[in-house]
Amino acid sequence: MSHEDAAAAATALTRWLLDVACGALPGNAVRAVHTEHAGLGLVTDAPLVAGTTVLTIPIAALIHDSDASAAAQRIVPQLSPHFDNNPAIALACMLLLRSLDPADVTATTYCAALPETCPTPVLFETRVLDRLANLTAAPVFAHARDIATALRALVLTPSASLTPFGSALMDASAFTSPADLCARLAWAYAMVESRAFRPFPSHPDRIALVPFGDLLNHSSVPGAANISHRLSPAGDVLQFVATRDVPAGTPLVMKYNDLSAADELVYYGFCEPETPFDALQIGLTLPESDPPALRQLKSAVLRGPIENFRLVHTVNRDCDGAVNMLLSLRVVVATWEELVDVAGARVDDKSGDLDLDALQASAIVQGLGEHNDSAAYAALKQLLSDMRDQLLEVTASGGWPTDDCRVHAEGQVGMMRMVLEYFDLA
Repeated sequence: MSHEDAAAAATALTRWLLDVACGALPGNAVRAVHTEHAGLGLVTDAPLVAGTTVLTIPIAALIHDSDASAAAQRIVPQLSPHFDNNPAIALACMLLLRSLDPADVTATTYCAALPETCPTPVLFETRVLDRLANLTAAPVFAHARDIATALRALVLTPSASLTPFGSALMDASAFTSPADLCARLAWAYAMVESRAFRPFPSHPDRIALVPFGDLLNHSSVPGAANISHRLSPAGDVLQFVATRDVPAGTPLVMKYNDLSAADELVYYGFCEPETPFDALQIGLTLPESDPPALRQLKSAVLRGPIENFRLVHTVNRDCDGAVNMLLSLRVVVATWEELVDVAGARVDDKSGDLDLDALQASAIVQGLGEHNDSAAYAALKQLLSDMRDQLLEVTASGGWPTDDCRVHAEGQVGMMRMVLEYFDLA
C-alpha cells in the first residue's frame, strides 16, 4: 500500500468510526498515521494521562461470528468440523464474504484499509515454504507450511476438486476459480490471525475484528505498551485506555500477547530482533549406525516417563532446558555398554529381546562417564554449528523472502551462540 493509499484508508476508517460506527475519539487526541516500517498505526497528538480513554468502538461495529452475513450463515454448517478447533477459519470466511457485499459499509471500508499482501510465511508459495523448511532447522517455516496446507485442504481435495466446504464458499462468493478462492481465503485468514482481538471476558475463546482499533501496533519490549482495552460496564462498547502517561507525538502500542519472534513472524508477518519469549527448538536424531537393539534402548529412554530425556528440546533465553538437552545427547551418543551398565537394561537370553522392566533411566542423570560427556559436548557443538551454518548460508545468499524472515534467522543464530557460550563451547 502506497503512502497516499494508506492516508486515504486512514481517512476513510476515521470517518467510518465517527459517522457510521458511532465510535469516538475523545479529545481528538488520536489519529491514524502511516510509517514505512510499521504501516498504518495510531499516534497521539496530545499528552495523555494514565487512565484516559482515547478510543471507543461499539460492539455492534465489530466483525464477529454472531453478526454473520446471510451468505456466511448458509455455509456455517460446512465449517462445523473446523470451527471448534480454530474459530479464525470461520471468522476469515465471514470477513471474505462480507467484503464482497457492496452494501456492507463496515466490511468494505475495513477491507479497503487492509493490506493486499501480508508478509506472514503462511502466504508464501508452497515451493518457497518447502525450500525453507528443508534448508533450515527453524520450525517456524514448517509450522507455516502446515497452516497453509490445512487452509488449502479446506477448499480442495487432494485431486484438486472442491470440497463440500469449498463448493459452499464458491457458491456464496463471486469467485470462479478455485485457485483464486484459496488465495483469498488464505489472505482473509492471515488478516484474522494478525488482527483479531478477544474482547469478551465472559467468552475468552471468542474472537472479533475491531476496525480502527486494530491499527494499534505491538511491542514485546517490557514497559513499551501504553494502551490496553476493556469492555464497558454495560458490555456494549470496547474502550481503549492509556495505561500510563504518554507524551504527545508518541505511537500508541499494545502488547498483543506473550509472543516469541517466531509467533510474531508466523501469525503477524513482522518480527522483532528479540523478545523475552524467544526459544530455540532443537531436535535430536539417533545415529543411523546404531544397531536395532541399541536404538530400541535409546528410544525407550528418550520417550520414557522421565522429562529430562526427550528427542525435541526447547531452550529459552535463560537457557532453561539446555541441561536436559545435554542429558538427552548423552543418551544419543552412548554406546551399548555405557547404557546397559548405567541404566540396568537386560537382554533376554532366549529371545534376544530387551527387558525394559529393569530400566533405570534416572541413573543416567548421574552421568555415563567422562568419555560419554566429551562425546555429548562435541555432538552438541556440531549440532548447533550445523544449524547456525544453515541459517547463515541462506542469509548470505539473500534467500529470505522478507526482511523479517532474515531478522528471525539472525535471532535464532544469536540464541545458538548463547547456548554454545553457556556450555563454554563458543
